[in-house]
Amino acid sequence: MKTVRVTRVVLLMLLWSVACAVQGPWIKADPDAKIYTLLDIPLSELQQHPSQHIGEIFVDRFKFYRIYRNKKDRIPSLSKQTILGKTHFTARPIKQYIHVVQIQITPEQDAWIRAKGIHRQDVVKAKVRFVGLGEGDVMAFELMEILE
Repeated sequence: MKTVRVTRVVLLMLLWSVACAVQGPWIKADPDAKIYTLLDIPLSELQQHPSQHIGEIFVDRFKFYRIYRNKKDRIPSLSKQTILGKTHFTARPIKQYIHVVQIQITPEQDAWIRAKGIHRQDVVKAKVRFVGLGEGDVMAFELMEILE
């Protein structure tokens, strides 16, 4: 009888850990949060009035450029690809391609991106949260989830 209980507990814990692993390293948004596209609130508006939009959530498509792990990975000649001390990738929003944005990622998200085989020039649909302006007035976002 005791073995059956232990087996059930172990099985439940195993199922729970698998369910969490499938979910991925994503940040949950408040279910009532308003979600915009980058055409609803253009990047020029975010750049001109960043404090008014900090925390806004966007879903859009981004062309993936490069992941930076630390300052030594930076290309100094590309001023829009500077480091704020967090791992991030640079991207261009597909619908506003003249802009470059920085999308901050956690080490777990970095590992997930690499495991999925996402490379430079790939297009990803992502949910991001605006966090402000970085060095060189580049718009900085926090990755919440990759949707495709």
